[in-house]
Amino acid sequence: MSVISFIQSKGGVGKSTLLCAVAWYIHNNKPDAKVAILDTDVQATASAFAEKTGIDYLDVLDSTEIRPTISALKEKGYTHILVDTAGYQSDLIVFVGMSSDCVIVPTRPAEPDVNALFKTLKHIRASVTDDCKVYGVLNNAGINNMNKETVNVLAQYDVPLLCKVGGYIGFSEMHSTAGLHGKALQAVRGLVASLEMENVI
Repeated sequence: MSVISFIQSKGGVGKSTLLCAVAWYIHNNKPDAKVAILDTDVQATASAFAEKTGIDYLDVLDSTEIRPTISALKEKGYTHILVDTAGYQSDLIVFVGMSSDCVIVPTRPAEPDVNALFKTLKHIRASVTDDCKVYGVLNNAGINNMNKETVNVLAQYDVPLLCKVGGYIGFSEMHSTAGLHGKALQAVRGLVASLEMENVI
């Protein structure tokens, strides 16, 4: 059983999209998996996607309800609980971090995103348990001078880069088609395989 949270204090880095893609892939490719999305973001992007795809989900906007909700989902036999968070710093992130087995920190290779990464990683390191695994994912990764800078920031907080994900059209279409295809599907397959190698999934 894994609680995997996607946290980044800056919006627009592809956090909710990556979470939805991973949830969709596990839901559709692992017959023994029971997946739930826990959406703590008022924008409710992940909840809307879950509703379209038949993935179970809950909206939780009260920080005191995070841990009891995760405990209840565990008791109901959910094997994979994926938690989406808002693209800003809040007390919800602290409770989510405390309840997570793994935290994925998506970021893009752009200066505003790298600057936000410092604050995000500091916040995460202060809230997660020692057993929680924390990984960076470089989203929309192309040939860019900021790629190296991003990896350096992750290294300062002892956070390994799990993988790089390209900005494929399939991710843009995913929320309307309720599925993945082409290079986006290949990218998510690779991300899930990386999580499996790290014994997260």
